[in-house]
Amino acid sequence: MLALLSECQSFSELSGGAFDVTVQPLWNVYAAHFFGSASPSPQGPEPRAIAEALALVDWQGVDIAFRRISLARPGMGLTLNGIAQGYLTDRIADILRVNGCDRVLADMGRSEILLVGCRPDGQAWRIALTDPLASERVAVTLELADRCISTSGGYGTKFEATGRHHHLFDPMTGASAGHYIAVSVVAVSAMVADALSTAL
Repeated sequence: MLALLSECQSFSELSGGAFDVTVQPLWNVYAAHFFGSASPSPQGPEPRAIAEALALVDWQGVDIAFRRISLARPGMGLTLNGIAQGYLTDRIADILRVNGCDRVLADMGRSEILLVGCRPDGQAWRIALTDPLASERVAVTLELADRCISTSGGYGTKFEATGRHHHLFDPMTGASAGHYIAVSVVAVSAMVADALSTAL
């Protein structure tokens, strides 16, 4: 946990705060609004509730010391949703490599894929990325070897049908990020690809 949170701090600094594991209070506000009522307003939570949650979002308020993690203010919370799946994918691949596997396609079933070596025929692995606007279609196909790919998009977890409000929060505004429909990152590590696709 300490090692993973240290990596989180690095990605927060690298991204100018766009990657921020302290967005959990925003999740709580949006989930309470959309899932805690039979007929929630489609406009989203009240601005005051968002502002109160946003006051608890601050990656620099996470103090990581030897065998201890502390948060600067009561009410702060952490979510590792934007990095943990990639981290675990890397750990699984490490175990497989140590045990002699030199050709691996590890698909964690969400958005992280790790590729070790090539296919048995020596060709690169062929990876199809789903069109975020039409899940039955393929947007692009990539040929990769010894790489990882992660895709992040608000369509993954929507709070309401239009997708305007979703789980990828802008830590500066408290709103769901709306810059891109989806972002895919190719890297040598699934954790790196996961964190960067989340930040972007």
